[in-house]
Amino acid sequence: MTMPQPPPYGYFPPPQPPRKRHTARNVILIIAGALAVIIVASVAISAGKTPAPAGGTSVSSATPAATPAAQPAPSSAPALVPATVRFIVTGTGQPSITYGSDSDNRDGRGTLGVLGDGNALPWRASLPFDPSAQFYSINAQLEGGGDITCKIVVTGPGIRPLVVSRGHASGGDNICSAQATSPDGGQTWQNEE
Repeated sequence: MTMPQPPPYGYFPPPQPPRKRHTARNVILIIAGALAVIIVASVAISAGKTPAPAGGTSVSSATPAATPAAQPAPSSAPALVPATVRFIVTGTGQPSITYGSDSDNRDGRGTLGVLGDGNALPWRASLPFDPSAQFYSINAQLEGGGDITCKIVVTGPGIRPLVVSRGHASGGDNICSAQATSPDGGQTWQNEE
């Protein structure tokens, strides 16, 4: 077995090449990380702008939830206010329908159903949004039997249709009822049961 010989006196091994710093790669990774943080922050902020109907549904929301909503942050952009309140009854049966607001209650028989006769289902009616209205409501009482769903939908320019209240009834003489209020003139909505 031979032992390795020590290098001669005064001999220095060749220097190791300097480590590559990968400056371009590091800059790209830092920029990509910063963009990811910005995207995540903007998604989190926009997700916070869809409050729930139970505590005040934002008009720009598309799906109602059952938790109370936080007040929207002040914004310099003009707030979207609904232009129309729609009342809709779907299902089976011949319900007697009343709808409207605290100051404008109407009989559904005067409004033609989609099929052309009063109270035929599906049935729809609409009123212009009144920011001074304390509430909007619809009641549909089944006469004899059936299964119906009633809902109140707000919509307007720049606003996707938003269901602010809904109800259900099944069987003879039962009542489908839905009522919603907007304490701030159309910015948020509360389902009232």
